[in-house]
Amino acid sequence: VAAARAVVAADGIKGLLGRGLRTRILANGLQGVMFSVLWRLFMDLWNEKTK
Repeated sequence: VAAARAVVAADGIKGLLGRGLRTRILANGLQGVMFSVLWRLFMDLWNEKTK
């Protein structure tokens, strides 16, 4: 609670809600891309083995 109050005092509510938001969006985007690439790779490998 004290940490949240300190952030609100320094940056306001916008700072509390938006702190680290760009980093989280970037990390989630990279995770999605990595999942898609690996999923496609494993599906291709699986399809080759089950032919």
